[in-house]
Amino acid sequence: MKYIKFFVLLTVLFLVGCTEADITDITDSIAIQYSETDHKDSVSNDLQIPVKIDGIDISWSSDSEFAKIEGNKIVITRQATDTLVTITASYKVGKETLTKSFPITLAKLPVVEPTFDLDAFKTFLSMPLETEENLSLKSSYLDLDVVWSSSNASVISNTGVITRQADDTVVTLTASILFGGKTYEATFEVNVIKAEVVTPDYDAILDTIVIPNETINNLVLPTSLSGVNLVWSSNHSAISSTGVVTRQSENVIVELTVTVVDHLSFSKKFNVTVLKKIDFPVSSHTPISEARLQAQGSAVKVQGVITSLMSNGNFTIQDSTGAIPVYMRNNTGLVIGKEYVIEGKIDIYQGLVQIASPTIVETLSDRSLPEGIDLTGYSLEFDDVILYEANIVTYRDLEVTSKETPNNAIELYLKNAAGETTFVRLDTRVNNPSNQFDQIKVGDIVNLFNVTVGQYAGKAQFLFTSRSLIEARPKSPEIISIYGAVNKNYIMGDALPNYLEGITAKNGFGEVFTQFLVVDTSAVKLNEPGNYDIKVSLSNDSSVSVIYTLFVRKEIEQGVYEGYYSRLNGLMGANLNQELKSLIASTGKATGSTSEVKSVDKVGSQYSLIYEGLGAYGNREHVWPQSKLGSTKDDLHNLRAAVVSTNSARGNMPFGEDGKAFTGTQPYKNNGGSWYPGDKHIGDVARIVLYISIRYNLSLNVVGNLQMFLEWHDLDPVDDFEIERNDRIYGIQNNRNPFIDHPELVDLYFGGAANKSLSRTLSLINISLFMVMDNRQYIF
Repeated sequence: MKYIKFFVLLTVLFLVGCTEADITDITDSIAIQYSETDHKDSVSNDLQIPVKIDGIDISWSSDSEFAKIEGNKIVITRQATDTLVTITASYKVGKETLTKSFPITLAKLPVVEPTFDLDAFKTFLSMPLETEENLSLKSSYLDLDVVWSSSNASVISNTGVITRQADDTVVTLTASILFGGKTYEATFEVNVIKAEVVTPDYDAILDTIVIPNETINNLVLPTSLSGVNLVWSSNHSAISSTGVVTRQSENVIVELTVTVVDHLSFSKKFNVTVLKKIDFPVSSHTPISEARLQAQGSAVKVQGVITSLMSNGNFTIQDSTGAIPVYMRNNTGLVIGKEYVIEGKIDIYQGLVQIASPTIVETLSDRSLPEGIDLTGYSLEFDDVILYEANIVTYRDLEVTSKETPNNAIELYLKNAAGETTFVRLDTRVNNPSNQFDQIKVGDIVNLFNVTVGQYAGKAQFLFTSRSLIEARPKSPEIISIYGAVNKNYIMGDALPNYLEGITAKNGFGEVFTQFLVVDTSAVKLNEPGNYDIKVSLSNDSSVSVIYTLFVRKEIEQGVYEGYYSRLNGLMGANLNQELKSLIASTGKATGSTSEVKSVDKVGSQYSLIYEGLGAYGNREHVWPQSKLGSTKDDLHNLRAAVVSTNSARGNMPFGEDGKAFTGTQPYKNNGGSWYPGDKHIGDVARIVLYISIRYNLSLNVVGNLQMFLEWHDLDPVDDFEIERNDRIYGIQNNRNPFIDHPELVDLYFGGAANKSLSRTLSLINISLFMVMDNRQYIF
């Protein structure tokens, strides 16, 4: 019993000794083993831990799911951010549990850059080593956009369009893609095989040209066919080398010659008879243009030629100034083409100005009737069409949008290429038979010949009479057409022109193909004055094309006559005047729809309004009044945007002085019989009327007097707007007002300073008193 007690005592002593001496050693021995690259503040790898020390079991725990205890290691799962974790070791001594904690930081996961397989990208794009045909450039990869660029866009465009050259040409194509915030590029070298040298059949190409045997209208002379450039020449001024027709007092046979550029041995001649100009008679009674301005109910007596007859008794009559319908219940015995004197009263029916209750006073001689005025391509807006009220006109290439059959009539609703609409009315009581309209279908393209312009209740209309003719052809909606190609101006040294500006392409279904348009500018020399043809076509179908002209010229210098004015170079006196008159009278065409006036008078979001200044568009002012222009209706050089009320206030009054000293600020004024344009507009007016007087061989006394206009020209010099407007008109009408480009030509043509009056000299003295106040530059 004594020995047992002794053993127990020894055991207790042993345990007490372990607790006090060895516990510290065990706790110190408990440690986490890190990898070589880790430490407690940055743990990236799994950890090793002891599970027994000196025979004592060590248990482990973690306060985070991202550090899991698995046997003798801690399995780490790293996160996007650093993560603080506490690892705890526990062991027992007797009944007591002891612990040791280890705070550690799990290092965040590294940012892994996305990888892009450039080789796979290049394989996907798959470019041939050489080609003769357009390339199909893939536009997307992995739902990302692919952007292409070409080292030589004139051979391979950025869209893959091939233009073969005279020699093989290697082009580098680069495909770029943005992936993971970084741009990757794949490059390909593609050899464009040279174009086969094919000698065109020049004679066959020339044989495709069709020119009418006789004409009264301008001709379309092609300058390029099947890729072959052509040049024209004429042996008579009745037809210019650009096809502009100037009718003479007698029929003229003109020989036109077309020649292949660079192959002068290939040419073809055409004989074209320019029919003599047939004028309507000059009335010995009230001119019809003035009769139209009379108040309703006014008695009038007019003289003119009957241009159309209707079986309901109505007809139209025209003299050298204008035309007017006549409302007559019985016109039996009247003859189209015969001249009459009639009396009646002015009546206005639903907007239509006409002569009612007419009496035939006198029957005169037979006359040769001119063909209808060709308005093809002209605006169909109401304000534009009614300028030709009661005139006989022709209008081609109108699309039938609907067909209506109201009582006693067939109506075709029509639109032109610009989308403007009108309608032609065939009255079955007037036209017998009426079968010309029977077979026409919606969607057809029609040509109208010798129809009469009318209006009814605010709508312009074409009236089909017994003299009229209609032609129809079906339109294929699949056909793609190019719209908006107009001539453009370029002044050498300016920024590069946008050759496709304003140009669109679409088919009859309304589908848009503008993105497929390409432009051929290979012949353009922007550093060399000249007129250059610009061909716009579809990239995949060059047969769908249109050609317009780019006018390249130098900045104009006074006294330097080149380019458009080269024919004046070196001339003086009578020779200069004769050539200048010819240039003004025979160059280009005359037009002037509402949309065209807006396009040439626009300044920013406003318009330059004659007599006023900048503001909203109202209507068109004929600076030389329309009623005093004879058969001429429109000319952009004569038409200016205006305020409606101001335009009406001026009417057709001639211009006159305001009786005040020139200060540069005096406004327009109605002098009760004459019209003063305002100080800032007198020069504009002067240069317009001087031009119109020469262009149409009209007396300035109708609108003022020469001396006054010469003074106005000097007092209000040419400004930037006039120059810009002249450029814009040139792009539409292919002619210019020389008195804007070369102000010195006014004195050279109309007379020098020695012929100018003392009043003009006094006006110049007045200017000097106001130059500083007006802060305006004057050129003398």
